[in-house]
Amino acid sequence: MLLEKKVSVIIPFYNRVDWLAEAVQSVLAQTYQNIEIIVINDGSMEDISDFLFKFGRNILYCYKENGGPASARNLGIEKSQGEYLAFLDSDDIWLPQKIKEMISFMEGNNFKWCHSDYIRFNDFNLKEKYVKCFFEGNIVPKCFVWNPIATPCVIISKSLLYDTNYRFAEWRRVGEDHYLWLRLGENNKLGYLPKALVKVRMRGKNASVQAHLQLKFRGELKKTLIDYKDTFNSIFVYYYLLCVLSYCYKSFSILSVFIRYIKCKNASFELLFKAVYFFPFINFKILKRII
Repeated sequence: MLLEKKVSVIIPFYNRVDWLAEAVQSVLAQTYQNIEIIVINDGSMEDISDFLFKFGRNILYCYKENGGPASARNLGIEKSQGEYLAFLDSDDIWLPQKIKEMISFMEGNNFKWCHSDYIRFNDFNLKEKYVKCFFEGNIVPKCFVWNPIATPCVIISKSLLYDTNYRFAEWRRVGEDHYLWLRLGENNKLGYLPKALVKVRMRGKNASVQAHLQLKFRGELKKTLIDYKDTFNSIFVYYYLLCVLSYCYKSFSILSVFIRYIKCKNASFELLFKAVYFFPFINFKILKRII
């Protein structure tokens, strides 16, 4: 029997220690045995003494000042000892066969990084939704238009990160993982296992469902897009996308100034951004079909 290669599971944590306990328990329940669990406390003020009493012997625990999930994951990468790196958000859950199936898939198909489908759920109505990603191979430049890669679904060969020296973008609080996927996708095909192996908890603060964060993130992509002009087969598509991202950038800048001078409830604030984001949202749908 071949010895299982070690997988380092990196879990950044900031709040909801009860969810963190569920996340760690889902890793301990994996059918794959050679795992190390690295929990990075990103400056949380919660009392986690009960958590450490229960799981302390099963994890490597590290506390740091708050710097965002990207800095927490990067610290976990530096402390990792595994040949593979897997990332789990503290509010999400893995199904028991997650690591075993993905490592087998990667080694059987010679992928240095891969992801899978996942299931969305929440704690309110208990409804679940299966999310099919259909995203693989050469992901540049299409990941400028859409990016269905969920971080808890990703496993990466550690050698790939150390060969490239790429890390999560610590200067971003939104889309910090997107920038890493973009860089890794430049010269490495993405593997895709069409099977749901992760449960992603949806809540009101998810960046993917907040229009103002999407507008901000898309606008910031404009500067990065310029470096990837040569990856587009059609110059028309490139400039089309550039115009849409420029709209996002300018709209967010104008609205950010505007809301400083008016008194607006959070609900109205988000509604305003949704109205403005409708135009690029429709155009991203069109671009997805032609890129």
